[in-house]
Amino acid sequence: MPANRPRRPQDPEPPSNPPRKGRLNNLELAGIGLFCLALMLYGISRCNRQPEPPAPSPSPSITEQVLDTTPVQPTAPQPNLPVESVPDSLVVARTLYVLVDSLRLRESPALNGKVLGYLKYGEGVLDLGVQSELKRLRISVEETRTAPWVKIQTKNGKIGWTFGAYLQIYPVPRVTEGAAQ
Repeated sequence: MPANRPRRPQDPEPPSNPPRKGRLNNLELAGIGLFCLALMLYGISRCNRQPEPPAPSPSPSITEQVLDTTPVQPTAPQPNLPVESVPDSLVVARTLYVLVDSLRLRESPALNGKVLGYLKYGEGVLDLGVQSELKRLRISVEETRTAPWVKIQTKNGKIGWTFGAYLQIYPVPRVTEGAAQ
């Protein structure tokens, strides 16, 4: 009969193992298991770490300081200084610099001492070599500082006490008014 007719393609034979839809093969299961194991080991290693100590604050404050107690011979008396005797063995010729603005100069080494005046940022004061015991003061809700009260003399000749956490032996940087910030 007609030989010109195209042949119908024969139906392909069904595969012996039809693909299973919705199921994972063994290689995929092994990969998922390794991922879960690695994730658990990472989590365990993070839990066992000791917390890192907080980074030091960037402010150049001194909370506890060791003073040089080498006795120095006092200089000649100045006429405008108030008459208050300081033993020669306690006089330390050293200038301290104020780290904050409006540091209170007090009559006694305590927060309830009468305020004699205020010291400006960067102002140099003379250390008279007399200190109280270390005191801990709460500066804010989150911060406390430990330092002694230090007896000082200002450039104007006032003698009083300030909290030592706000004094340092190095000059503080000055910003000129014309400099861009």
